Amino acid sequence: MQGIRQAPQKTSSARERRGLQLPQLLDHRYQLHHQIGQNRIGLLYAATDENGRGAVLLEYFPVDFCYRDPMTQDIFVYTAFQKVFNTGLSILRHEVADRQNNDLPEYLAISGSFWQHQTEYVVISNQDTMPLTEVSLDARMLMNFIDLVCQLQEQDIYPFILEPATVWQHPDGQIALLGFDRLQMALLAAFPDYDRIGSQYLAPELLGFSYAIGSWTTVYTLGIWLKTCRTELPKNIILRAIEPLPSNRIGDAATLRTLLREPHLLRSFKQHTKFRPSDWIRWLLLIMSFGILATIMILILL
Repeated sequence: MQGIRQAPQKTSSARERRGLQLPQLLDHRYQLHHQIGQNRIGLLYAATDENGRGAVLLEYFPVDFCYRDPMTQDIFVYTAFQKVFNTGLSILRHEVADRQNNDLPEYLAISGSFWQHQTEYVVISNQDTMPLTEVSLDARMLMNFIDLVCQLQEQDIYPFILEPATVWQHPDGQIALLGFDRLQMALLAAFPDYDRIGSQYLAPELLGFSYAIGSWTTVYTLGIWLKTCRTELPKNIILRAIEPLPSNRIGDAATLRTLLREPHLLRSFKQHTKFRPSDWIRWLLLIMSFGILATIMILILL
């Protein structure tokens, strides 16, 4: 693996989780302007290339496993997570190659990647594309977003991580996804902390690591995402946008409508379906108790 340095065990601070100290020239081509998002993979920056064209850079910086040297800006990996970091880097490079070789209009176009500051930077080239966290969501965007999710499901693609920083809008109003779901899932499995970045957008089966990903997973994730939109869109607009969806297009559309009408159901369902090791112990003790009780009764009858 390319020149990754190890760091001793330590607890990351808020200062170490910050992005690069801007402005900075990367790869002698890209000038960073400001940070526009963060997810489990890393940080997103608005940038321009040497010709003044706009671009977005994704910095592979999973803060659960790394910290940044404030002087050199280099990324250091906690020793215990070196293997996880390397595995994630390999997955990231494979996903970048797949996206470059396959034209997927539902996802943001990728120009390439380069190595700097002991980590990988992915170049997403579209100066006018912005994450929905940076724009005001309206009813038309919402319909485009739902239609995008439906199109993916018809191809048996289930976008199960829909964080605000992963959903983007093109200048014509069309919606595209940042993607990298395989990498996000690998990082989640390696560090299953429910309070980490983006965990509140994950369906219960992902937090429980059942890996039974399907239409229901997308329904739940979309429900959570739409619930966060209520600060900008009235509830009746969201429900009206979902109403025409047939159940075979987006899993159980009726369930999604119910969850959106009763937002507390999303919260309570998620809380009661998280995987905890204590749940396995509780079930094991219960089975053992029944076994002991049955043995005693058989002995008495004999």
